[in-house]
Amino acid sequence: MKIVNEAGLVDSRTDAQRRIYRVRTDPLREVDDWLRPYRARWADHLSALERHLDFMEDGGEGQWA
Repeated sequence: MKIVNEAGLVDSRTDAQRRIYRVRTDPLREVDDWLRPYRARWADHLSALERHLDFMEDGGEGQWA
């Protein structure tokens, strides 16, 4: 937990002998925004890979799309 705390991904507070954590979503949104164009690009490639693997699983018969 020390690493995610130091990275600013969680807030923590002490309650008696317990430590209570809360996820901070703002830094994760920034990462999500940064990844968005890459995610869109890879979605097409992963869909093509899935079609190819399905084709290979069927023994390579028929037409590969």
